[in-house]
Amino acid sequence: MEEPVVDIIMATYNGAKYVSEQIESIQRQSYKNWRLLISDDCSSDATLDIVRSYTNSDDRIKLISNEVKFGGAMPNFLNALSKSESSLFMFCDQDDIWLEDKIKISVEYITSLENEFGTDKPIFVSSDMKIVDDDLNLLSSSFINYERFGTKDSSLGHALIENNVWGCTIIGNASLRIWLSRCASYDGLIMHDWLVNLICKSAGFSYFVNESTSLYRQHSGQEVGSHKFSFIKLVSGFSLQNSRSFWNTVRKNAEAFLNNYQEYLPTESTGIIKGFIDMFELSPVNRIICAYKHGYLPSGFSRRLGQMIVFLLTPSSAFKDV
Repeated sequence: MEEPVVDIIMATYNGAKYVSEQIESIQRQSYKNWRLLISDDCSSDATLDIVRSYTNSDDRIKLISNEVKFGGAMPNFLNALSKSESSLFMFCDQDDIWLEDKIKISVEYITSLENEFGTDKPIFVSSDMKIVDDDLNLLSSSFINYERFGTKDSSLGHALIENNVWGCTIIGNASLRIWLSRCASYDGLIMHDWLVNLICKSAGFSYFVNESTSLYRQHSGQEVGSHKFSFIKLVSGFSLQNSRSFWNTVRKNAEAFLNNYQEYLPTESTGIIKGFIDMFELSPVNRIICAYKHGYLPSGFSRRLGQMIVFLLTPSSAFKDV
């Protein structure tokens, strides 16, 4: 049986320092049937010159956009994905390193899920990463452990308030690509990987591979980076105002998702999302009861404690005013 073509979606912006290493790690993959589709967000450094040098030497690598200003990772990634017609796709950051079996492992898992659940459902598979510094020195052997995120809770309620999926680890199927194309407005949505997570938790399936398949480079120029979790750091840096702002952002993310997808969602999923949004209108005590009853809870005792403190000390009107 012929291996399916995997479209790798790379979004670049002023990535000249690292993009060569990333592209070459893709070229070293044990799985060879791939295309690399690169969309650039009007870089002002040498990124485009570097990318063109690879497109000239490897016909699997395509520069599909270099004159449109997207202004962020999410619109850049999703616009690039709209150019794909493959049955499988992967998101790719410009500054990481893919370990040589990343595509192979990802394809095996998502193919197994499609065989079990069918190709008409949106499906993604994600995996762990090793965290390294600028020079690829190991900082942590597990991104998940470093951030102290749980991966066992696969409920929609949990996904509404905590995203434990990272775009650079995702492989998705054609059905998921179609669902992403239905997103009419990015306003209020936090990031493309969180959107992927909500789609599949609402209407499809997902799986986490407890294996590091790439090196996640931690450096100062990232739009989103990793942050080592500790209880002491959580307590010492606690701010009621910042926490309220976080919960308001998460609520808006849920509202934006529902506005984009309500007509496509199962009734049960719609009810869970509406319940989460309406939770902020409740009294502090009832808000806490609702969170525990319906699973609107983050990973771990420390994060849940922080959530309860914010919920207890915040009237419903304060969330609207943030």
